[in-house]
Amino acid sequence: MTFRGFHIQAIKVSRLLGLTAIGTLLACQDQPTGVPESATGSLTVHVATIGTRIDRGEFTLMIGSERDTVIAINDTKRFGQIPVGETQIELAGLGGWCGVVDENPQPVTITADRVSTVSFNVLCDAGIQVSVSTTGSHRDLDGYRVAALLTTPFYEERFLAVGSQDQAFLEVPAGDHFIGIVDYNPNCSASGPNPTAVTVTGGSIVDVSLTVHCAAPPPLSGVIFYDSDRDGRGPQLYRTDLATGATVQITKDSTATTASRPAVTLDGSVLAFERRVWDSIDLYTARPDGTGLSRVTTSEAWDWTPAWSPDGSRLAFASPRGPNANVDIFSIAADGTDLRRLTSHPSYDQDPTWSPDGSMIAFVSRRPDNDAPDQIFIMNADGSNLRSIATPEVAPTKIDWSPDGSRLAFTTWTEANTRDVFVVNLDGTGLRNVSNRVEDSFAPAWSPDGTMLAYVALFVRDTGAWDWEVMTMRESGQGISNVTNHPGSDGSPAWGP
Repeated sequence: MTFRGFHIQAIKVSRLLGLTAIGTLLACQDQPTGVPESATGSLTVHVATIGTRIDRGEFTLMIGSERDTVIAINDTKRFGQIPVGETQIELAGLGGWCGVVDENPQPVTITADRVSTVSFNVLCDAGIQVSVSTTGSHRDLDGYRVAALLTTPFYEERFLAVGSQDQAFLEVPAGDHFIGIVDYNPNCSASGPNPTAVTVTGGSIVDVSLTVHCAAPPPLSGVIFYDSDRDGRGPQLYRTDLATGATVQITKDSTATTASRPAVTLDGSVLAFERRVWDSIDLYTARPDGTGLSRVTTSEAWDWTPAWSPDGSRLAFASPRGPNANVDIFSIAADGTDLRRLTSHPSYDQDPTWSPDGSMIAFVSRRPDNDAPDQIFIMNADGSNLRSIATPEVAPTKIDWSPDGSRLAFTTWTEANTRDVFVVNLDGTGLRNVSNRVEDSFAPAWSPDGTMLAYVALFVRDTGAWDWEVMTMRESGQGISNVTNHPGSDGSPAWGP
């Protein structure tokens, strides 16, 4: 019999010897020995090692708790002067690739008149056997890549090409790792956690199944507004019609002037955005075609992340105005009048979003101090009745309130050290990862009907080049479409009618 090309007849013999010896010992248990307490006995240890990742010539053998020695990886040794009675024999110093196939440590009974025997069979081969399957009506026939994030002995990324119905073996050392699937078509999405956590022990091969579902791309409607650096002059505003795919550049400022982070009124008639002129960032409004440019804020402090009230009369935004340059939440009338400070706290308050009925504003803050992780807070539109949404072990940013008022979408970092889009109910329940990608996904924005999300994702092309794209998906995480599909970096989507 062979394993990965290695004969394991020696292991079978070792196991047989071990079983024979143990059977002999059991047969003799009831025989009186008449041996004094201080008597000692002998022990024979067999070690047989196979595998493709043998990286050492000897292991450590622990006999009981007070005696250790070395033994070659394929060797038989006899040890004397071992006190009679029950003891534990352990094989250690195996390294990250090797593991004992049998029980380790092994119990053994030492007798004065016989030689006890213990056998260890060692396999030096650790890895992950990946099985990939694809379901759905519009399958990706070109296959994907399996991405592995290894956490031991150091952080490392590995990639392996696989077909849409395929198996592949990935050699990895023992440790806790993450395995996911990437480079699937925009209409496809991974089913289940992606990446998924995998624990590999030395001498073991772990089976992991990854499934990709490919659905027909959903019909899209409306307009996505976003910023992009594709013209080489820093971020400018663009819009893409989802029904036709037609893309139009909205702002065409000089290199010294940029436009970013658009927000659109519910009726789609007015944009608000950040406009940077040299070292000053203020809020401006304009029509969706770029005409009617109007300055809203004129403070020396930077003003950013505008969010429209549902009736289009006011903007909420973040700014370091006031004492000690604290970043707080403000609101202002669309014509630049009636500025109101809504929060006043030493912590960093940012990313405001209005409730659909206009009565509340949600935002992200590092309260009680800037050393705390970000959390979501909700207050009345006048700044009163502040309360938090409990999202333990999640540090959210870039939040957006769902059109039906029941949920918040946001971005947070995952344990795989990537950003993903999450959704949570207003009471903190129902937290779920809806993007579930190996690459970064962030800055979610709800569609007007609340059934889909636009977001920004790291997109890796067949050439290996990557860029930031604006994507859309259903709230389930399926039905992904690449809206921008351009080599430039696109970001900060806002979904208008």
